[in-house]
Amino acid sequence: MKNRKNCFHLFQCSIGFSILLLVQTMAALCGPCVRFLSAVAVLLVFIVLFMVPLRKRKNLLLGFQKKQLTLNEIAAVMPDCELKGLIDSIIINYEKGYQADMLIRQAEIRYLQGQIKPHFLYNSLESIRGKAYIDGEMEIANMTEALAAYFRYSISQKGRMVTLAEEVNNIRHYFLIQQYRFQKRFSIEYLNEKEEIDLENLYIPKMTLQPLIENAISHGLTQKTGKGRIQVRMERSDQRVVLHISDDGCGMTTETVKWLNDITADKIKPQTERGMAIYNVDQRIKLYFGETFGLYFSSTEGFGTNVEVTIPAVDERWARSIEEKVNEI
Repeated sequence: MKNRKNCFHLFQCSIGFSILLLVQTMAALCGPCVRFLSAVAVLLVFIVLFMVPLRKRKNLLLGFQKKQLTLNEIAAVMPDCELKGLIDSIIINYEKGYQADMLIRQAEIRYLQGQIKPHFLYNSLESIRGKAYIDGEMEIANMTEALAAYFRYSISQKGRMVTLAEEVNNIRHYFLIQQYRFQKRFSIEYLNEKEEIDLENLYIPKMTLQPLIENAISHGLTQKTGKGRIQVRMERSDQRVVLHISDDGCGMTTETVKWLNDITADKIKPQTERGMAIYNVDQRIKLYFGETFGLYFSSTEGFGTNVEVTIPAVDERWARSIEEKVNEI
């Protein structure tokens, strides 16, 4: 097989060189007819040396696409460097196609979000709340009010950065909804150590804390029997703010803790919904503030989990400046 391929290649080259020699001979002559024949000869060289191999490779790829040939059979008749280039090209095109597909999906999500009529949703929830209040169903009224407030905060197009007070208030509403769901098995406590943190004048990326509270409930508290508690502790160190979200749930294995910290360190890519939620929160913090900030997990199996959220102490002017820079990306 190899000898046949070499012979065919030598045959191609000999024809090409013969035609080129003929062109040089005719070039010594003159006249439009000879110039025309020279052009035809050059075209023949191109066909013999380039078009035939290209057609052959096209047939190989079509055979591979139709599963009539294997990759090994293609490799037997195609040089290694050319095969590597072909594979690289396929990978690049696949990645481009994947990225394009993701952009289309994001556009579809934005379109669907645009179809949500916030005022209709809020008014409907307010009507339900009012009816429940009139009928003396206070739990339904309170839960509906919390749900309306949660949606108003989540859907609102207000800036990417919000005050820490707004973010904490949102998790109050979210946790109230979860309390009704789990028959008040769980409680939450907010601690502002030494009252050093002015929640009204410090800023944080919107929807940073709620996914972490949801993670503590889903993977910590619901996995244990009896009551459970979440603690949100806030402390300030120089120009940094550290938020501790801890639970007394089932805890995590050392392997799971390492997996989560590897995700936040960008050592691995998340492959699960839980990993993606944590990754998104951490990446937004790093996007706004830099690589030295973000999430860090610690846990003791059977006793609970703690996640540290480290952010800079950002005031309103700095927050708006960050928003402008992020919007330019």
